[in-house]
Amino acid sequence: PMMWGFGLWALSHAIVNPTPSGLIIAEAVFVLAIIGAALQDFKKRRLVGGAWRQWEGRTSFFPFLRGLAWPGTGSFVAGTILFLVATWAHGALGYRPAGPFALLG
Repeated sequence: PMMWGFGLWALSHAIVNPTPSGLIIAEAVFVLAIIGAALQDFKKRRLVGGAWRQWEGRTSFFPFLRGLAWPGTGSFVAGTILFLVATWAHGALGYRPAGPFALLG
C-alpha cells in the first residue's frame, strides 16, 4: 500500500505540476514505487513460497481491486490529520497551496 501511495502521489503531482522538472521527478517516483513494489512481491513469492501465494490469493497488487476496506477509526482520524497538516505545510513552506488550502488562497 505504501508504494502505491507513492505512485498515486506521483500521478497527482504530474497532473497539477506538468513542468519538465515536475514530470521528471513524478515519473521517477512512480516507476521506482510501482516497479519496486512488483519486485518486492516477486522476491516474497520466491522466498516465502506457498504462504505468500495464499496471501496473494486474498489480496490484490492493484489498490481496491478486491473491494474497499474501511480502516479503523484511529487510522482514519490519524490519516485525516496527517493529510491536513501536510497540505497546510505545502503552502506554508512556499510551495503551491495544496488540498483544501488551495481553495482558500
